[in-house]
Amino acid sequence: MSDSLDQFIAASRNLPALPAQIGRLLHTLDDPNRSARDFERIVVADPTLSAQLLKLANSVFYSRQEKVVTLSMALVRLGQKTVKSLILTVWTQTLRRFAKREDELALVTRLLTHGTACGVASRLLMRARARGGEEEAFVAGLLHDIGRVALICQMGLNYGMRVLDWAAAEGRDLREAETERNGFDHGQLGARLMRSWNLPPLYAETAERHHDANLSPETDPVLCAVALADKLVTDMGYNVVPEAPRMCRDDLASHFKIDELPEFRENCREETERMLQALSSL
Repeated sequence: MSDSLDQFIAASRNLPALPAQIGRLLHTLDDPNRSARDFERIVVADPTLSAQLLKLANSVFYSRQEKVVTLSMALVRLGQKTVKSLILTVWTQTLRRFAKREDELALVTRLLTHGTACGVASRLLMRARARGGEEEAFVAGLLHDIGRVALICQMGLNYGMRVLDWAAAEGRDLREAETERNGFDHGQLGARLMRSWNLPPLYAETAERHHDANLSPETDPVLCAVALADKLVTDMGYNVVPEAPRMCRDDLASHFKIDELPEFRENCREETERMLQALSSL
């Protein structure tokens, strides 16, 4: 896998990268010596990003009783972890620009919708667990399939024809199809990309391992939340090939106390649609 992945990355000219400004913002949020005003000064240098963050902070998904009118207020009222989620959510939407044709754009959009839905469901699962980690789970879910987005960015419609269509025709797991066609799967590529972007190790590990058969909710709760969320939202139709064979995750559902699964799914759908509505206005 390593050689083929190295060769793919070396030959790629259209892989997504985390912009330097986004990296600076995330670093500022993690720096205990930086203030909310420092954060705001960096963001206002980009009027488009500033407007998008404020619009999302005041959307139906994040709305509070009092309108958020400044970025420093957003940081104080929503919290550091939620603002990180906002920044990365806004950034993922820019990946649409990698699509060169309408049909490629449709494919990327469906994958970004899957990531959004998975982030929402992962957050709800951690909330049901009532032990924290909700925002980490949201971001891990949001980014868990970034490697598949990257494959489309580089391969274009060849990904659809060589992987998705072939897997559907043969009834094969999509990861198996990716590995057979490319020598690696989207999880391995996503993990490599996130490590190169210096994102927290949790996100790279989640990208790489969310399809693993043996996961421990006690030691890796966020990873398990994303693995379960991936299956749940795919069953709800939020994915590129919802009918593709997928691993059963019933063992994880019991850990997250999902006693009323239809009710939980409906809650996920409502929350996802609210988030998608908010993103559509950016």
